[in-house]
Amino acid sequence: MFGTVAPEGTVPPEPHAIAVLALLAVAFALFASEKLPVEATSLLVPVLLALGFQLFPDPRVAATDFFLGFGHEARVAICAIVVLIWRSCSAPISATLRRWPTRRTCW
Repeated sequence: MFGTVAPEGTVPPEPHAIAVLALLAVAFALFASEKLPVEATSLLVPVLLALGFQLFPDPRVAATDFFLGFGHEARVAICAIVVLIWRSCSAPISATLRRWPTRRTCW
C-alpha cells in the first residue's frame, strides 16, 4: 500500500494531515481513558498542534493561527458555562449515586 502511486486525479495525504489525525486519535484516547485530567488534555492538544507546526512549518498555516479563536466572547462564555456546570453538578450527582441502595439479587 505504501510506496504505490496514487491513481490519476487523486491527491496523496499530506504529512501534516496525517500528523493532525494521529494527534486527534491520541486526544480521543486520552479523553476516554482519563489518564490525564481533562483540563490537561484540553490544554495539551492546541499546544502540541502549535509546536508541531512551528517545528515542521506549512506555508499555508502559521503556528499562531491555532490560538486565534480563543479570545472570542462566545467561546469563552460557553467554556465558562461548561466548567461551572461540570464542577457544580458532578460532585452532588456522584455523591448521590454512591449512596444509592443497590439490590443484590445474586446472593
